[in-house]
Amino acid sequence: MNKVTETAPERIWIQISDEAEHCDEPFPEPNEDMTWCQDSVVCCEVEYVRADGFEEWWYEIGSGIAPKPGEDQEEHARRVAIAYLCERSEHQRGAHC
Repeated sequence: MNKVTETAPERIWIQISDEAEHCDEPFPEPNEDMTWCQDSVVCCEVEYVRADGFEEWWYEIGSGIAPKPGEDQEEHARRVAIAYLCERSEHQRGAHC
Protein backbone atom coordinates (compact mmCIF):
# COMPACT_ATOMS: atom_id res chain seq x y z
CA MET A 1 0.00 0.00 0.00
CA ASN A 2 1.37 3.44 -0.85
CA LYS A 3 1.89 6.20 1.75
CA VAL A 4 -1.03 8.31 0.49
CA THR A 5 -3.46 5.44 0.94
CA GLU A 6 -1.99 4.47 4.33
CA THR A 7 -2.39 7.98 5.72
CA ALA A 8 -5.73 8.87 4.11
CA PRO A 9 -8.68 9.54 6.46
CA GLU A 10 -10.86 6.54 7.38
CA ARG A 11 -13.91 8.51 6.28
CA ILE A 12 -14.68 11.84 4.65
CA TRP A 13 -17.74 13.90 3.79
CA ILE A 14 -18.31 15.26 0.30
CA GLN A 15 -19.83 18.66 0.95
CA ILE A 16 -22.50 19.59 -1.51
CA SER A 17 -24.11 22.70 -0.04
CA ASP A 18 -24.92 24.74 3.06
CA GLU A 19 -28.55 24.72 1.93
CA ALA A 20 -30.70 21.89 3.36
CA GLU A 21 -33.08 21.92 0.37
CA HIS A 22 -30.22 20.78 -1.89
CA CYS A 23 -30.39 17.40 -0.14
CA ASP A 24 -33.67 16.75 -1.95
CA GLU A 25 -31.96 17.06 -5.35
CA PRO A 26 -29.90 14.43 -7.22
CA PHE A 27 -26.16 14.27 -6.56
CA PRO A 28 -24.66 17.09 -8.65
CA GLU A 29 -22.01 16.86 -11.32
CA PRO A 30 -18.58 17.66 -9.85
CA ASN A 31 -18.03 21.40 -9.66
CA GLU A 32 -15.72 23.95 -8.06
CA ASP A 33 -18.10 24.52 -5.13
CA MET A 34 -18.00 20.86 -4.08
CA THR A 35 -15.42 20.10 -1.38
CA TRP A 36 -14.60 17.39 1.13
CA CYS A 37 -13.64 17.34 4.79
CA GLN A 38 -12.71 14.79 7.46
CA ASP A 39 -15.56 16.19 9.55
CA SER A 40 -19.26 16.68 8.98
CA VAL A 41 -19.61 20.46 8.69
CA VAL A 42 -22.49 21.37 6.36
CA CYS A 43 -26.13 20.31 6.16
CA CYS A 44 -26.00 18.74 2.67
CA GLU A 45 -23.12 16.26 2.45
CA VAL A 46 -22.42 12.59 1.74
CA GLU A 47 -20.25 10.41 3.98
CA TYR A 48 -17.71 8.05 2.42
CA VAL A 49 -15.71 5.29 4.13
CA ARG A 50 -12.36 3.99 2.83
CA ALA A 51 -12.96 0.69 1.08
CA ASP A 52 -9.64 -0.97 1.91
CA GLY A 53 -10.23 -1.04 5.67
CA PHE A 54 -13.90 -1.89 5.34
CA GLU A 55 -13.33 -4.90 3.08
CA GLU A 56 -10.89 -6.49 5.52
CA TRP A 57 -13.24 -5.85 8.47
CA TRP A 58 -16.25 -7.13 6.52
CA TYR A 59 -14.68 -10.54 5.82
CA GLU A 60 -13.52 -10.92 9.42
CA ILE A 61 -16.48 -9.50 11.37
CA GLY A 62 -19.12 -7.56 9.45
CA SER A 63 -20.51 -10.34 7.32
CA GLY A 64 -21.70 -11.98 10.53
CA ILE A 65 -24.00 -9.06 11.39
CA ALA A 66 -27.43 -10.38 10.47
CA PRO A 67 -30.32 -8.10 9.49
CA LYS A 68 -32.85 -7.43 12.22
CA PRO A 69 -36.43 -8.62 11.61
CA GLY A 70 -38.15 -6.12 9.31
CA GLU A 71 -34.91 -4.21 8.63
CA ASP A 72 -34.56 -3.16 5.00
CA GLN A 73 -31.26 -3.36 3.11
CA GLU A 74 -30.43 0.34 3.55
CA GLU A 75 -31.03 0.24 7.31
CA HIS A 76 -28.91 -2.88 7.63
CA ALA A 77 -26.08 -1.37 5.57
CA ARG A 78 -26.17 1.78 7.74
CA ARG A 79 -26.02 -0.31 10.93
CA VAL A 80 -23.08 -2.35 9.58
CA ALA A 81 -21.22 0.84 8.57
CA ILE A 82 -21.77 2.36 12.01
CA ALA A 83 -20.46 -0.82 13.66
CA TYR A 84 -17.36 -0.62 11.47
CA LEU A 85 -16.74 3.06 12.22
CA CYS A 86 -17.28 2.56 15.95
CA GLU A 87 -14.82 -0.32 16.04
CA ARG A 88 -12.21 1.67 14.09
CA SER A 89 -12.66 4.65 16.43
CA GLU A 90 -12.15 2.47 19.51
CA HIS A 91 -8.95 0.95 18.09
CA GLN A 92 -7.44 4.19 16.83
CA ARG A 93 -8.45 6.74 19.44
CA GLY A 94 -9.47 4.78 22.52
CA ALA A 95 -12.95 6.26 22.08
CA HIS A 96 -16.23 4.42 22.55
CA CYS A 97 -19.29 4.69 20.30
